[in-house]
Amino acid sequence: MRDDDRWRPDERERERDRDRRERDRRRDDGEYRERRRERDGDYRSDRHEEGERSRDKERERERDRRDGEDDWREEDRRERRDRDGEASASSFIELARLRDELREAEARLHQLKEEVRQEEEEEERERPSAYISDWHAQGPSQGSATSMPARPLGAFSMILIACGDGGPRSVEDGRMRCKKARERILAGSDFNVKQPPKPKEIRRRFADAAKKQSDDQTASKGGDLGEVFSGALPEAVEAAARLLEVGGVSAEVLSEVGMHLLLRTG
Repeated sequence: MRDDDRWRPDERERERDRDRRERDRRRDDGEYRERRRERDGDYRSDRHEEGERSRDKERERERDRRDGEDDWREEDRRERRDRDGEASASSFIELARLRDELREAEARLHQLKEEVRQEEEEEERERPSAYISDWHAQGPSQGSATSMPARPLGAFSMILIACGDGGPRSVEDGRMRCKKARERILAGSDFNVKQPPKPKEIRRRFADAAKKQSDDQTASKGGDLGEVFSGALPEAVEAAARLLEVGGVSAEVLSEVGMHLLLRTG
């Protein structure tokens, strides 16, 4: 017997064992794959259910958040309406208070105007009966003590402060008023305080001062006397007028009716 024939049954047995192991392996692999498919399916199902639960929870939280925001908005609207109502009430109260204050201020203003009017009437009664414009109205023939023909002195404007024997103020008070008015008239230019004012500015300032301070009947016209002739003014005032050039402002001049300030306009 050959050696190959002697080992052949064992070879067949080993082949059968290999076949059996292969079948077992395939069966085990099939069972493993089947179990894996089942496990994967369960896992996927679990994950799907878990995802659904998470989405449900998220949707529920979103609904709660929206409901909370709606509640907050509604509460905010209520609080805003309450605040607006309180603000409207307080505004109405404040408006009523302001109206009362306005009525009181109007009554006080009316009272002050009445007091000012009474003071002006009292000052008007206390003013002297003779004004410098009376001399000017007399004309050159009556104002001069001599029979010499009247000569034109020029055009003038005047501020009269009634004082001394001709008014309710003292001479010093009248002199101080004229001095302050002259300083304001001759102050620096409106555009440059270091430069002297222009003639137009001087005339405007003089007219404003005459309207506010002059006791003469020409105050409403800015103190304008027009053309003045010799003999139409008191001697001291006429002497000061002769020394003025066009655009010049005189110093304070005292006469029988008060203190004078002259501006030559022509």
